[in-house]
Amino acid sequence: MSKQNLTRIVGIWWGIVLLIGVTISMAQDVTLQPDSPVTISIGDSPTWLSYDGTADETITITTLTAVTDTAPDTTLEILYPDGHRLDYVDDIILADGTVKSDAVLDHLVLPIDGIYRIRVDSFNGVSEGDVEILLTHPSETYSESTTEDVTLVNSEIHKLESFQYTLEVSADTVLSILARDTSGTLDPVLHVYDADDTLLAFNDDHQSNDLSLDVLDASILDLIISEDTIVMIRVSDYLGQSGSIELIISS
Repeated sequence: MSKQNLTRIVGIWWGIVLLIGVTISMAQDVTLQPDSPVTISIGDSPTWLSYDGTADETITITTLTAVTDTAPDTTLEILYPDGHRLDYVDDIILADGTVKSDAVLDHLVLPIDGIYRIRVDSFNGVSEGDVEILLTHPSETYSESTTEDVTLVNSEIHKLESFQYTLEVSADTVLSILARDTSGTLDPVLHVYDADDTLLAFNDDHQSNDLSLDVLDASILDLIISEDTIVMIRVSDYLGQSGSIELIISS
């Protein structure tokens, strides 16, 4: 190999190294902060952002585009600090089946401390437009009401997560618990535990004659609590989907 060719190869190699360095530097210029929206432009190439996360932190990241005929169909991808994919999402599917072209990583639990990288792109990789990115710490909210011996609890269940409800129960109490899907997207699964985290009862699809329940709803009937304890009721979806549920607890 001639000295001229070797010099040319070395020059190309350093050019690639510098280009990678510039790309990484640019990717680190956009840093997300909670509750502080950032507007970016996407086009022929994706935009990278970063977030300094901590283990067990729950975050939600959303994209919002202008409502126009040319708005890009956005995608979101988040990478572990080591560069492996943690999660990816394209469209938002609402409970009624409506599809929105914005994207949301909802209630994502970060597994470790570190700098996470977020990739924002269009679905086809070439659509252009401005996109607002927002990272938040979602709050868990639910509503409950009690009438005589019946408690009604309404809550959301997030993707790959469960909803937990606790109550104090006296010895010899007989509990009946129904879990109804109110969004049309869930196959509820019921677990009931005592204060020692011992499983007391489980149900997936009820087989009762209760016409107020859909086929995939869950029920646990006539569960006898033998001693004073704190009961924890856990509701999840069989396939890890998101939606809304109603718990009906009677004693």
